[in-house]
Amino acid sequence: MPASTTGYGSVTLAANSGTLAKTGYSLTGWNTLASGTGTTYTLSDTYNLTGNVTLYAKWTALSYTITYDGNGFTGGSVPANTTGYGTKTLASNSGTLANTGYLFRGWNTQADGSGTRYLVSATYNLLADVTLYAEWTLVPAVIYSANGATGGTTPNDIPALSLIHISEPTRLLSI
Repeated sequence: MPASTTGYGSVTLAANSGTLAKTGYSLTGWNTLASGTGTTYTLSDTYNLTGNVTLYAKWTALSYTITYDGNGFTGGSVPANTTGYGTKTLASNSGTLANTGYLFRGWNTQADGSGTRYLVSATYNLLADVTLYAEWTLVPAVIYSANGATGGTTPNDIPALSLIHISEPTRLLSI
């Protein structure tokens, strides 16, 4: 806490000595009322001291932003930014973010997926501005290759996300 200021007339109000702290807030000045609704003075402001006065720390809540990046998306929309401080719930895929041939997995701190992965609606400790990138997983498909065949045709490819019917295996009976 800064030392008391003494004198009469024009005095310079104390700046934060670096030890006054409140989690989730920054010290932005001094106020004549504890509620912060009185007269506000900035740190190191000039004050006309005419008698004893108590000035109360003026705290401003910290606020940071999570920016969501579609990371190559081909349709839908990226969620709105999340702002605040501390524990936040990450956005879902409410904007039907899509990427042809891929499934949305969640969010990552690196565009190439090498960072920290977060599932949709996971909690995130927001202590600084951050960009989270959509993380995509390739949707598997079956593609047949003739691989040098000199006759015939390959079966039709099975596109990603197609329903495949698998028949019950036939049992052979031994006599």
